[in-house]
Amino acid sequence: MLDEMMEKNNVLNFKNVCPEVDCVTIYGFNELAYHFAGYLKKIGMAVTVIGELWERVFDIEEELKVPDFRNFIIYGEGCIAKQEEKDLRNSVSAEFECIDRVYEENIIRGIIEDADGTFQDFLERMRGKQIIICGTGTDALDAYDLLLDNGLDIFCFASGNLTGTSHSLFGKRILKRTEAVESVREPVFVEPRSQYSAWGFGEVDEFHYMGYKRNESYFLLRDYTEVPKNGFFHILSYVIEKTLLKLVLMGDYWLCLKLAEIIKKVHKNIHERIVYCDILNEH
Repeated sequence: MLDEMMEKNNVLNFKNVCPEVDCVTIYGFNELAYHFAGYLKKIGMAVTVIGELWERVFDIEEELKVPDFRNFIIYGEGCIAKQEEKDLRNSVSAEFECIDRVYEENIIRGIIEDADGTFQDFLERMRGKQIIICGTGTDALDAYDLLLDNGLDIFCFASGNLTGTSHSLFGKRILKRTEAVESVREPVFVEPRSQYSAWGFGEVDEFHYMGYKRNESYFLLRDYTEVPKNGFFHILSYVIEKTLLKLVLMGDYWLCLKLAEIIKKVHKNIHERIVYCDILNEH
């Protein structure tokens, strides 16, 4: 959220949303405290930092004398409390929720949005990219089918639940996320299940922390369009026309025969690559 608010123009900032505050005082040092202090200085907000390590990485200014009610105090790790406070927070200070407050005000006013453009804009940005679809379920296959329907192929699927050494799906490799990143220099991840990326759904924060920013190299597909469930029609056509994979029909023998006839009428070069697997011991 901080990165986006620092990079985007014409967004509401902390001073706009919290006009009653003249100064922010941060006790204790951690990564979030460091970035937030940098954000405050960038927007011209008075900020005072107190604690070890700050003097090594931050241009410390003299502590301002402002009334307590105009001074917004943050305890970086929630572990430095005023003497009269008995309950010590054991995680990041709740006062950092002010970041959410500023960011969410931008969402509510339509300044920050889930999608960056239309579905057609998304497709154009995908041209020539090595696309990795997150997941291997029906949602992932529906997303792959939609991309194929719009002239886009993918590099692979990414899954966190792999055992063994070699996996594939409709001719595309299934890799662990780390393997996918190692295999592609500039991957683009498409997540097919979630929506509302501005609100942090999907794995927006995790991917951003790894360097894959929302709507730049990590996309929630449903932010851009509804994903039709059309039975993998275009995937099947792609496999038949563009690969040498065999098509294995399993299940009811007569239904498979009928399906084979339909497929052969549409795809003339598939005749010798259709195989029937008798899992029901009918023939």
